[in-house]
Amino acid sequence: MLFAGPLRYSVVFARPEASGAEVAAVLHTAAAAEIAADLPDGLETVVGERGATLSGGQRQRVALARTLLAQPALLVLDDVTSALDAATEARVVERLAARLDATGSTLLVITSRPLLLGLVDRVLLLDEGRIVADGPHTELLATSPRYREVLAAAPEPAPAGSP
Repeated sequence: MLFAGPLRYSVVFARPEASGAEVAAVLHTAAAAEIAADLPDGLETVVGERGATLSGGQRQRVALARTLLAQPALLVLDDVTSALDAATEARVVERLAARLDATGSTLLVITSRPLLLGLVDRVLLLDEGRIVADGPHTELLATSPRYREVLAAAPEPAPAGSP
């Protein structure tokens, strides 16, 4: 969820005292720096109620930047890359992995997107509300037919440049 007003407000909401360098770092991690750079007034551009002037993927990346700026000990991401194209998703996942290594935050990912599984140490596969597989991604690939089946059916990210 983004707020009416300047884009900056939606980013710094959790930590209004954040420095410009901290804001720039989280925007970079979330692959959102280019969003601000492309807007006529950068972070001061008014984006409308709920970020109406931005695409779904742009809103998702700005919301991720805000979350990262809050520096939570536990970071819960629910389909955080669902509206991103493949190239942007890969950049976000790579940068997020580096940031998590540096900050030591615990990450809980809820996803149907396989690329995010590289960020976690342990996967729990739920089927009809029950845990049917539990372990590291590579182990589950080798030992769980149901896990492989779910991954094979996972939605593919959109190609780069698609709407």
